[in-house]
Amino acid sequence: MEKWSRREVELAAESYFSMLKLELSGISYNKTKFRNKLSELLPNRSDGSIEWKHQNISAALANNNFPHIFGYKPHFNYQKILDSIIPDMALKRDIPQYPISSKTWEILSTSEILKTVDQSCIKHKMTRIPKNVRFYFGADPKAKMRDILLEFYGQEYQVTLRTDPTKTRSSLVWRTDLSKMIKKHCALLPPNTSKMLLFTKTERQDSYNLSIVTENNDENFHLRDEEFHPRPRMEGTLTNRSSIVRKRSQANRLAAIKHHGLNCVVCGFNFEKFYGPLGQGFIEIHHVNPLHEEDGEREVDPVQDLVPVCSNCHRMLHKSSKSIHTIQTLIEAANDYA
Repeated sequence: MEKWSRREVELAAESYFSMLKLELSGISYNKTKFRNKLSELLPNRSDGSIEWKHQNISAALANNNFPHIFGYKPHFNYQKILDSIIPDMALKRDIPQYPISSKTWEILSTSEILKTVDQSCIKHKMTRIPKNVRFYFGADPKAKMRDILLEFYGQEYQVTLRTDPTKTRSSLVWRTDLSKMIKKHCALLPPNTSKMLLFTKTERQDSYNLSIVTENNDENFHLRDEEFHPRPRMEGTLTNRSSIVRKRSQANRLAAIKHHGLNCVVCGFNFEKFYGPLGQGFIEIHHVNPLHEEDGEREVDPVQDLVPVCSNCHRMLHKSSKSIHTIQTLIEAANDYA
């Protein structure tokens, strides 16, 4: 099959974003009608090929921290051209980037969402889902009720997702046993901290892991000598760290990659050359002058202010606050010594 042209990708993306805007607004739509209309513009592409391309678009959105259509599961083996088209189109159409907040909800990514625990969760055995958040659960305004499965600390609970087409919100409704367990686990956490429900999607359809998390900024651990002995210790407790982050421009990121390429400017590492298709198009972008050094937003030149770096060099740059040249010198000295 011949590769999709830029124009074909743009036509498929136009149709996709029309559906995505409706989904994010909680408005019902018919995918088949959209696909049939798109097929008329793409007579050389089969319905299966169009469906596949829409899954590729979902993957490109997910890779760039945007939400995607619930019914188009991301397929990440896609043409490079999508990374130069899809993020820009998303930004121009005001598609929100994660995290997405609404009232007591915050969508962290395509797989995780937080809900502040309140009286409705415990006393009323339910929680309301705002219109612009319910796409995370795949709420269809045409379907009044749907069962979903929550696994909460080893126990499975069936809850009901209710949607009223005449109202702006959906609801998750559960039984008393889950309310009691939520209350019990909240009581085990430090007082005077905000408790949140963390929903994490699983591989199964309509199935989520549920846990209770809270703010925990105390990382000053003072281990005694005997605590360093190699013995099994408990790990894995989920916590939520509340922080303020500075918004990055995806357009600047793409422009920086276009100008500088995908090789790390510090050590020369290239993910695709090392990992093959798995590393295709992957690189991190470093601000030469860190954003946190100034208050408020500022203009960033993707050519002068941004550079591509591998994950290791990126961590060392931030850990040491040293310049790119200094880290390069350290690498050269280490290579000479080796």
